[in-house]
Amino acid sequence: NGDNSVYRALARTSLSKRVFQPLTLAEIREYVPRQTNEDTEDPYYGELIRIIEYDEDGEPEPPNVAVQNTFRNAPFQIGTDGLVGCTVVTVVSRRAVYMGHYWEGPNWKDPNDFVTIILNFISNTNPRDGSGPALNPALFNRATDDTRIYIMQAVQRTGRTTTAPYYAPELRQ
Repeated sequence: NGDNSVYRALARTSLSKRVFQPLTLAEIREYVPRQTNEDTEDPYYGELIRIIEYDEDGEPEPPNVAVQNTFRNAPFQIGTDGLVGCTVVTVVSRRAVYMGHYWEGPNWKDPNDFVTIILNFISNTNPRDGSGPALNPALFNRATDDTRIYIMQAVQRTGRTTTAPYYAPELRQ
């Protein structure tokens, strides 16, 4: 919009040293598709660390994947494209980020499967099904960490706009 109001808002609500340039509204709308394009590497963040890998048939393999990185001097980006029906859990502190992708099909149909597959995967309890690290609480538990948890999950299809979770009982766990 020309007055950099988006940048000023970001500076007030984020760690300013991680905001590397002002973004226009048009640039923000193009950001995610550009970051997840396999043929494009971001000159600042480098290659996207993907939380979904696909097999030859286009199926996620394995269905549960997590990445955990500490914030140091080198910028990085973690994410995915094509998220349909699955759940992504992102835990962010001033020191680290943990992002996990949990495939809808085998993980959410039965509440017991949710506990034995998803919660075991995050907490490193056996049996553990997936690839990547368990959440390391030591990276997120200091009083000064300002830890936040973001859950991106499927919503109910009611024919109208809704934010009601599709798996409400599991989400409460």
